[in-house]
Amino acid sequence: MKKINLILLCLLMLPLFLHAQASSCDIMGDVNEDSEVDIVDALLIAQAYVGLNPTIEYHPCADVNCSGSVDIVDALLIAQKYVGLISEFSCQNTPEPTIEPTSAPVLNIACGSSSALGIFQEDQYYSGGSTHNNSNTIDVSRITVNTPPTGLFNNERYGEMSYTIPDLSAGDTYTVTLYFAETYLTSPGSRLFNVSINSTEVLTNFDIYAAAGGQNNGISQSFITTANTSGRIVIDFTAVTENPKINGISIVTGIGPTNIPTPEPTPTPENSGFQRGPDPSLESISANRGTFATAELTFPAGNGFGGGFIYYPTDTSLGTWAAVAICPGGSAKFANEETWMGHWLASFGFVVIGMETNNTYDYPESRGTQLLAALDYLTQKSAVKDRVDPDRLMVMGHSMGGGGAFHAAMARSSLKTMVALAPWFNSSLTSPSMTNLHMPAMIISARNDTVVTPASCSAIYDKIPTTTQRAWVELAADDHLGFTKSNPTEMRVLIPWMKIFLDNDERYVQFLCPIANSSNISVYKNSCPFVP
Repeated sequence: MKKINLILLCLLMLPLFLHAQASSCDIMGDVNEDSEVDIVDALLIAQAYVGLNPTIEYHPCADVNCSGSVDIVDALLIAQKYVGLISEFSCQNTPEPTIEPTSAPVLNIACGSSSALGIFQEDQYYSGGSTHNNSNTIDVSRITVNTPPTGLFNNERYGEMSYTIPDLSAGDTYTVTLYFAETYLTSPGSRLFNVSINSTEVLTNFDIYAAAGGQNNGISQSFITTANTSGRIVIDFTAVTENPKINGISIVTGIGPTNIPTPEPTPTPENSGFQRGPDPSLESISANRGTFATAELTFPAGNGFGGGFIYYPTDTSLGTWAAVAICPGGSAKFANEETWMGHWLASFGFVVIGMETNNTYDYPESRGTQLLAALDYLTQKSAVKDRVDPDRLMVMGHSMGGGGAFHAAMARSSLKTMVALAPWFNSSLTSPSMTNLHMPAMIISARNDTVVTPASCSAIYDKIPTTTQRAWVELAADDHLGFTKSNPTEMRVLIPWMKIFLDNDERYVQFLCPIANSSNISVYKNSCPFVP
């Protein structure tokens, strides 16, 4: 050890004849990139540490002990390896995070930090909030794409706050990635907050502890947005329970890579399907939010239908998600009547595409075609296509949209299920034959509906083959427009149905076979037991 210290002391006295070359390398410890780890590399780090070589700020191969910063310990470790006292570093051969060619970095911010950490610049562009630092050891293994230095999570900005990122191209697409770790609280539900990007809420009741699976686990959440007309992206953090907090922000142009693992294999009857979330209860299925944080995006008309909205869980650790396309009723718009369902369903673990029709008076046949076009867009072209399992899809609609759901189901037998809310048909002109309807089908109607009467819904239910798994639920206190506003009774039966037939989750059968809560339900016909 004395020999090493002497070497370092002597080297510090030498003229500053070397400096760091580039910001990346292939060999851990090789900061001058000569393909060797030697005493010169130790010299460069030691000089930087005492302020004699200001050209070295941070090199991705310099932090050989993965502490999140470069200091004299790194120089000592390099010297130890040079004289043969150690064979490798704790960060040996750790690859530098890379950005996919489809995106380019714009800005990386180490929130709450007064100095840079690797590619993350010091904290900037913020308004409000306070800073805090910690010395916790953070597990970043859950972040498999663009993994940041662990030191990023040892600093934070917390409280009601916003970040306004300037100098972007108005209207251009960007991917915003937020980095979090719960380093203070020790139980789920203790810290809940909301995050909005350019006035669109992307995280609702976000719980870092629950999302990360515990304390001191680093996670990332990515969102696709566009710069506003001023060329800015504004990120707002608002408290629900306890202070919001953020450790890092990364913004890249275009649709950047996200932390999405390989999709799960198709389940077999022996496994538990695609279970998402904790064991359900009557209280949990009756809540207006599930356990998953959600995000929202909009898209324009085209691709065979009139554009619309997409809602999706932000969790990328559980593979891909099942999806549902929802069509509004005649003369109506999804934006006016069904958006209340978007985050609600997404928070239970589904991707939701709420579509607008080409014409608000399109008949059910056309709406069925547009529902399928919406699913094709979602799984093949949308910004979240990689989050969706194309083998677990369903259609749903209200009134004419409900009639359209039947048409779509008859046209595409590969769908897993369908749900019709007060389905309307124009007599024989648009009423399809149910003979070949073999996928599970649910009808939800309203007792006081004078547009689609209980008698007509009963007739539709009776036309569905008895060999098909089916259910008809009549809501006792609603009319035809009861589905166009927040409807807890509807969701109390809809969510278990979707869980059973989209996620193959048998845990939810108990709520429908028999009906677990019959309040506000006047008719319930079914083919129980339901089998995923």
